[in-house]
Amino acid sequence: MSNVVIDTGHHRRSLHFDDFFHHIHHAGVDQALIRDDPDPSGSHGFEVGADAYIEKPFSVDVLLAQIASLLQNREKFREAFLKNPFKGLNHVELNKSDEEFLQKLDDIIQENISNPDFNIEDLSEHFFMSRASFYRKIKGILDLTPNEYLRVARLKKAAQLLKEGNQRITEICYLVGFNSPSYFAKCFQQQFGVLPKDFS
Repeated sequence: MSNVVIDTGHHRRSLHFDDFFHHIHHAGVDQALIRDDPDPSGSHGFEVGADAYIEKPFSVDVLLAQIASLLQNREKFREAFLKNPFKGLNHVELNKSDEEFLQKLDDIIQENISNPDFNIEDLSEHFFMSRASFYRKIKGILDLTPNEYLRVARLKKAAQLLKEGNQRITEICYLVGFNSPSYFAKCFQQQFGVLPKDFS
């Protein structure tokens, strides 16, 4: 959990609990929004990118239960996204700001997917972020490094092309930015549990 945002309607103050929640810091729970003024729908909280909405006064047990639920849901969707070649970002439970960020990220990757030299520095520049900040952002959302995410995106595109059946495996390897067919086959099997030649 990165922070809890205290919103009184006049200003927002961020309290960091990284030490206390170190074991869940990278699991993708970004914010819980706590408000003094009632907002029955919680709509304001979700509009500013909160993952959960808790009205004050609140119980610590309720807060921890919310965190546990968010972590479980994130992990479930993350595993489905990683292991199923045809599950995209729309199958990952995200708040609005993270969803928009990853959609832009995916669009950029798809535009450059055949370029084997396209890397994390190129990606971070599109977002006007430092490499370190970009790393933390991706890690915080999906618990993947940017390099891991880029590789998964390439492999998912390869799975799509393999299913269409219009190109040979070697051609697809280069179309999605791999330089080595053998390395491509190894990564594909590690990701989806099957070699490209056996994929259908």
